[in-house]
Amino acid sequence: MFRDAPAVEVVGHAVARAPEALRALHEEESDAAFIWLPIADAALAGADILTEQRMIALAPDHPLARREKLSLADLRDEPVIGPHADLPEEVMRFWNVEPRPDG
Repeated sequence: MFRDAPAVEVVGHAVARAPEALRALHEEESDAAFIWLPIADAALAGADILTEQRMIALAPDHPLARREKLSLADLRDEPVIGPHADLPEEVMRFWNVEPRPDG
């Protein structure tokens, strides 16, 4: 319960992937969800509650690991562990940085 709204009851449940959370919202099983943006769903309203920088993780012995800054061009030939392929195309393009600034 919330101090300012004692009649509000919050019950949480976890889902493994964003499509499950979106389905729960559309089917009114959930009233709200915490999801990384963009969600690419015009039927839902959203609000930013946290902004995070994109980060890269490299093995300590990777040739780029000692550099203080990297550009997308530096990572051109590196494999990327990305989001699940069942996300909307707009979301996939966002997380895979497509189109990239260098084309």
